[in-house]
Amino acid sequence: MDEIISHLRQLPDMTWQFQPNDEHQQGVANLAELFAASFNMAEWGRALGLLHDKGKEKHQFQDYIRNVSGFDTTRKDYDAISRRHAYVGALLAKSNIQPPLYILISQPIAGHHAGLQDPGDFHNSMALPLPADVDPNVDVHLSPASLPKGLRPDDFNHLVRMLFSCLVDADFLDTERFMSPDSFSLRGGGQSLASLADKLRQHMDALAAHAKPTPVNAFRATILEACRDAAPLPQGFFSLTVPTGGGKTLASLSWALEHAIAHGLSRVIIAIPFTSIVSQTAAVLRSIFGDENVLEHHSAASADDEADDAIDSLKSKARLASENWDAPIVVTTNVQLLESLYANKPSKCRKLHNIARSVVILDEAQALPLSFLQPIVNALKSYQRLFGVSFLLMTASQPILGGNSLQRLKKECQRVKLNGLDDMREISPDPDGLALPRRTQIVFDYERPWDYDELASRLLANDRILCVVNTREVALEVFRRVAVDPDAATFHLSRMMCGEHIQATLAQIRRLLTEQPHKKVRVISTQLIEAGVDLDFPAVFRQVAGLDSILQAAGRCNREGLRQEKGVVTVFSLPKPKVPRGALLDAVNALKGMRAVLGSEADVMTQAAMTEFFGQLYARFSRDHSFDMEAVEAEVKNIPDVQFATAAKKFRLIDDDGVDILVPYLNGEALIEQLRREGPSRWLMRKLRPYAVSVGRHLLDGLLKERVVEQLCDGLYCLTSPNQYDAQTGLLTTNVALEELMMV
Repeated sequence: MDEIISHLRQLPDMTWQFQPNDEHQQGVANLAELFAASFNMAEWGRALGLLHDKGKEKHQFQDYIRNVSGFDTTRKDYDAISRRHAYVGALLAKSNIQPPLYILISQPIAGHHAGLQDPGDFHNSMALPLPADVDPNVDVHLSPASLPKGLRPDDFNHLVRMLFSCLVDADFLDTERFMSPDSFSLRGGGQSLASLADKLRQHMDALAAHAKPTPVNAFRATILEACRDAAPLPQGFFSLTVPTGGGKTLASLSWALEHAIAHGLSRVIIAIPFTSIVSQTAAVLRSIFGDENVLEHHSAASADDEADDAIDSLKSKARLASENWDAPIVVTTNVQLLESLYANKPSKCRKLHNIARSVVILDEAQALPLSFLQPIVNALKSYQRLFGVSFLLMTASQPILGGNSLQRLKKECQRVKLNGLDDMREISPDPDGLALPRRTQIVFDYERPWDYDELASRLLANDRILCVVNTREVALEVFRRVAVDPDAATFHLSRMMCGEHIQATLAQIRRLLTEQPHKKVRVISTQLIEAGVDLDFPAVFRQVAGLDSILQAAGRCNREGLRQEKGVVTVFSLPKPKVPRGALLDAVNALKGMRAVLGSEADVMTQAAMTEFFGQLYARFSRDHSFDMEAVEAEVKNIPDVQFATAAKKFRLIDDDGVDILVPYLNGEALIEQLRREGPSRWLMRKLRPYAVSVGRHLLDGLLKERVVEQLCDGLYCLTSPNQYDAQTGLLTTNVALEELMMV
């Protein structure tokens, strides 16, 4: 009864099982030591484990744990303040480690439940007295000599988070081992990277054996060979610049697996800007490597979508692995990866130590947000230098992130203050793809704006056409004008459609394009179609935007190069008031500036053109903004006063102003009714994610006023009528019932 308990649980036979605090701390120390060893700080990890729950020696905490568990409800000598325990181990670390190094231990321990703190809250905790009933004798002796070599001020905040990750994951795992042994037994698994590399080689050899002898396939084979040849190179930063359709996804993975094997790395992480492409890429990789070797992790990942995960052990494994990325291959979003690098909460940071000693592929690197580019670059440099991560930046439109191009730009335009990456090595032997015969020609016809009638007329003159525009409103307007041909299949794609609707529409478009070669197919879409969507049209129309976006659209034109004539990509503009704003306006002006410098007849499908475009873009962006618009770096650069909580709040890649509206598309209607009956639950909300449309709050307010949307509970909204969601265009933003009444 007097034993110091860390955890206790009641067994099915109603008896109780206890985990002594010493046993738990030793278990956490062993795991944290193992995790921190990957970046040569094993003894720091061990110290974290040995100290983190010293506060549980307080008699108030022992009363608390016995009471709330139901073991002994007579023990009530505690309150909300006295049962706090995390700060105690932090105090002991402070008394045994010289400043400011103690922060490397004290901050993670103090925040291992609530999160890393800003200095004010942290120092308030450090001002508390050491409880008299806690044994102050600890065997912890850490010195600056055991810190990573080459540690810089910019690295300090990332080092704290990495140690925090080692502690919180070790704490979760050891607790789970005691409290939920069945769940713990499902962890781990997956094959070695060497086995996965063999599988990929066999897959690529089979593809090559059945590939038609086309220039496109010959080019893809060249890229694959270059990736394999570059795999043994020393760790660092790499780029892979390949035209859209050049086979870079599997070629880059070949490099990543072979590179990881050559350097003894643990896993491959692929980060992609768009959730839809994450799912598509993960599905391809699962078909090659098997479900148990590929973790798909994003806000709508299907692994968490079952009401009873325990029924399917594979889904349970995926759910558990998503907590800390314990899988050989992880496919995730930029948001999941990059926001974790500046996070402060245990749930977000658990995965960080599994990023150490890995290969990270940043797909569509041109999509890295300019407003956060400096803190992103700084984090990547710290992770490469301290934690042994190799990074590959992959795209058809390589931005300026380092090297001579950035130095030249900063010299020519002094307001560009970006401190770039260390030297990157280009893997592609042909970044411009000149060995690949041009499959398309780009025609710039944006000087004279077209009206909607002219645009519709040009689109209707083509039997198979893709038109990409900049906004949802324009997409809807163009679609309504083009969907007048009864002999054609005309499709609309925008984020006014829920995710399930978008995927179903893309699948239908693919079937028609491949199975009915004589069918008229016209697609009007926003930019969502421009990356990772393997559609192939003979002609593409693109509303004027940045060069990177135009080249992405061009990747959907004559994709396989099988047509005798080149595909044509026509860049057009629309009249005011449908003009681009903000970042899009900067991109359009950068395109015009690039063409003014290089000449209107210059080949824009070259890295020289991309470099000039991004130079123009950076110069315009930096005139009004900063590459660290929220001043994240200012919050993390001061040792020891890193503003961990504030930095995490500021570093958000997605604007939270959007509000999700649940829509009755297919199964969504039944799920919404279930939500009405039962109320929200974790698994039901995950089921509903593919049936949500995100809108701005101003639009939500209008829909609420028109009574076409209702609030189910705090923060949850849904349509009041199935008629408010169109089977072709998605969410309707006007009151359909009212319009019909007025027409009558």
